[in-house]
Amino acid sequence: MKLDEIAAEIAKAEKERIPKRRDLAGAVLQERFGGSYEDLTVDYLVNLNRVLYM
Repeated sequence: MKLDEIAAEIAKAEKERIPKRRDLAGAVLQERFGGSYEDLTVDYLVNLNRVLYM
């Protein structure tokens, strides 16, 4: 595989994963907070995104 082909495959994989990660984040928030987001903090959201997107 050439470098440009590798880059294209990585971009394709990311496009497929982004909706799955978004849905997973929503499921985590729903399970953790159950629709009541009063205790939700910015730090929690940052840490959740770091876990999901790294």
